[in-house]
Amino acid sequence: QDAQAPNVRSCWIGPLEQAVDSESLRATIHRGFRWYLHASPKADKIPQKYQYLIEDLFQTVTLYNNKAESATLKKRADGKFDVTLNLSMQKVRSDNNGNETPVAMSDEIDVGVYDTAGKLIYLKKHQLKEGDTALAIAVDKLPQTAGIDPLHKLIDQVPDDNVINISGAVK
Repeated sequence: QDAQAPNVRSCWIGPLEQAVDSESLRATIHRGFRWYLHASPKADKIPQKYQYLIEDLFQTVTLYNNKAESATLKKRADGKFDVTLNLSMQKVRSDNNGNETPVAMSDEIDVGVYDTAGKLIYLKKHQLKEGDTALAIAVDKLPQTAGIDPLHKLIDQVPDDNVINISGAVK
């Protein structure tokens, strides 16, 4: 579990914004992306279900409020473990003044489960909508923690609440 994973904005966009003004940076990235779309034979084949990423990553400032609310464990007769993970998700867009507006979401987001040694034993994208949801996940090894976006790929306003201990797991 990489609790210290930096968010993407602080790694490469933040320092660039300090070096040049935000509008110049946005225009440069946009031009580069348009070039890629026209130069790459793969780019025009972006599946429809991923089109939202163009807007989220290049046209708007998109932030998430994802949280693992609770996680429980049940051992099965076959030796596997069932993890029930309750999540809450929200996606917002921020304007130039920092005002946030919630937007509908139906995004593919990683969900992960870690074992007692801290090794990722389950990582799969799930189609998630805003609001609360419960997921049932089966794993082969004894799990310890579970959560949403465990590798911190999204810009989450509070990333520390994405992964939590599983109730009933050995501590």
